[in-house]
Amino acid sequence: MAVKQSCEEKTSMVDKRSYRMDNEKGFGIVDNCVFAGMLIISAVIGVYISCKGSKSPEEFLMGNRSLKPLPVSLSLITSYITAVSSIVLHSLKLTSINEYIELRFKSKRLRFVIFLLSMAKALAANGIGLYAPTIALSSVTNLSTLNSIFILGIICTLYSSFGGVKAVIWTDVFQFSVIMIGFMTVVGVGCAQNGGLIETLHIASEGGRLEMFNMSLSPFVRHTFLNTMAFGFFYQLRSYSSEQINIQRICAVKSVKNARRVLKYNIYGKLFAYFLTFFCGLVAYSTYAGCDPMALGLIKKKDQILPYFVIDKLSFVPGLPGLFIATIIGGALSTLSSNINSCVAMMWKDICLKYTYFRNFSDG
Repeated sequence: MAVKQSCEEKTSMVDKRSYRMDNEKGFGIVDNCVFAGMLIISAVIGVYISCKGSKSPEEFLMGNRSLKPLPVSLSLITSYITAVSSIVLHSLKLTSINEYIELRFKSKRLRFVIFLLSMAKALAANGIGLYAPTIALSSVTNLSTLNSIFILGIICTLYSSFGGVKAVIWTDVFQFSVIMIGFMTVVGVGCAQNGGLIETLHIASEGGRLEMFNMSLSPFVRHTFLNTMAFGFFYQLRSYSSEQINIQRICAVKSVKNARRVLKYNIYGKLFAYFLTFFCGLVAYSTYAGCDPMALGLIKKKDQILPYFVIDKLSFVPGLPGLFIATIIGGALSTLSSNINSCVAMMWKDICLKYTYFRNFSDG
């Protein structure tokens, strides 16, 4: 094993000021082109789908229930959503999950209450989801957090509003490709710079970052095997049984057979995506083990560690910082667009169709 450098050795060769995330060591022309390209293509997909179809509420919200399993599955993966038990609701041909609430409990009031709670949750999640990627974006560009929120919000609303669920799903497919390429590039180049895969894992293990089977029962330990499994079970149980995004996607395919295929692809894809996500963290940790950039004043927030790593260590590859930021933004846009579309579906089915004016619109 290679001997790990101390913090002093890592910072003595170059003045600390050269590590700061400023314009001198930030986005170049190629990076800006890569990032802008991702945003433009996302918007163009929505406009194209809008011109091609999405003329009726049924097509806008459910894609005429004729979407293919693979793109729907990739869309679920990109949004980090699972939907195993949703197939039992496929035969009901639902658009809003709250329709099932009324069918099950025979209560319009309960359906309305659940609608309000779901909308509040979605709005809060969208706010957080829109703010989070701007931390990375503002770290490497001249865009302020407010301007970043404004730009991303407009683009996401644009293709979600024009193209409906088809645009959301096909944009997710594109963004999934960007995310996978970005993560694999960061992991591959990062491991190579750390001395290889084995050395990266060795450093992470020495720092206690590979502790997976801590069987402690203490409630004061943040992460143990048992509390992690318990959290995962109840979190996924909620997703399985009540997420509007899940129901809408699963019901957007033709048959239960296709729904099962969506879920099978989703399981394999999510495992791979989670592996790459966690490994990116291990690579960043191994690079700065014993030399915390935040302690040195090189970054202001812990959330900036991975963008800082890409700018600091991988900017020698033209376009790679731009690809990484596009990866972060792509995941955020996918989640936001999915939430927007699901909110529209609930608003249409749970509120608008109560009024004669909206019922006159044809689903044909």
